This record gives sequence, C-alpha cells and structure tokens, in this order.
Amino acid sequence: MSPFTGQSDEPCVFIHADSDEAPSTVTTCKQTSRGIRIWLEGAKLTDAGFAPDTPYTATYDAYAKCITLRVDCNSKKRVTKSSRNGQPRPIIDLMNKSVASVFDGGTQVRAKFGTNFIIIREA
Repeated sequence: MSPFTGQSDEPCVFIHADSDEAPSTVTTCKQTSRGIRIWLEGAKLTDAGFAPDTPYTATYDAYAKCITLRVDCNSKKRVTKSSRNGQPRPIIDLMNKSVASVFDGGTQVRAKFGTNFIIIREA
C-alpha cells in the first residue's frame, strides 16, 4: 500500500479478501451502444463504505480479469446518489473502454465487498 496515495501497489489478483463469507452479488456485463457496462447499487455498497458521493478509484487488470474499486479521498470519481422510496441509494456505473479490456458483454461477474473496496471478477 502506498503511504502517499492510499492505493495498493499490487495487482488485484493479490488481494486476499476473497473469503466465501464476504458479501457479494452477481451481475451481468451489459453490451450497450457506448461500450460494456457494469452496474452496482444498493445497501451492500453503503455497507462496504461506498455511500452516495463517496470518492473512489478503479483499477482494471485485464491479465487477472479483475476490476478493483477503492475508496480514495483524492479521486474526482464519485458514487452516484439516487433515491428509491425516499431512501438514498448509491450507484456505481462502470462504463468505459477499460471495462471492455477486462470483460466481454454478457459475462457474469461477482462483486465481493470488503471494507472500502470492491473486487469484481468473473462469476
């Protein structure tokens, strides 16, 4: 872990928070006209430290087929705030060329939630 950025210097394949007990959710990478999209929402985000308006960074590792999201107070990217039935609902919408470098459209992925990080891998 870099003491200056708070980010891991290791690729996501080396993160050891993959216990079967970690909260997780399965979703499908959607092919859209603008690229591949991964959509995460709900209480599991908040429980992992990704409340609405929380800044975060994403690391894309095509070799390990892994995307890692980390809370990062220096990032300009933020968790989107939405609401459902008057309750705040966090949303992370990943859609860029880096997502397509890791996963194809139609790929089922599992997002595992840890404290202040999320690891997304093929399900």
